[in-house]
Amino acid sequence: MNAERAKAEGEAKGNAETICQYIEVRFGAESQSLQDTVRTITDLDVLSRIINRIFVVNHLDEAKTLIQSSFVSQ
Repeated sequence: MNAERAKAEGEAKGNAETICQYIEVRFGAESQSLQDTVRTITDLDVLSRIINRIFVVNHLDEAKTLIQSSFVSQ
């Protein structure tokens, strides 16, 4: 069970970092607080929903809305 949990935590952390890297490259330093928020997300389903949609956002505000709405739809 611990191995499964560690794997899930590692996958969640990797997904969060992928999202953060994209946000940083796309929106620059002003996205730091949003990156900090993403790094607190540990739910793999939430992170997967964000990854499935983050690459089509055009503005930082859209990214914020997407991430906030992902919490609501848990």
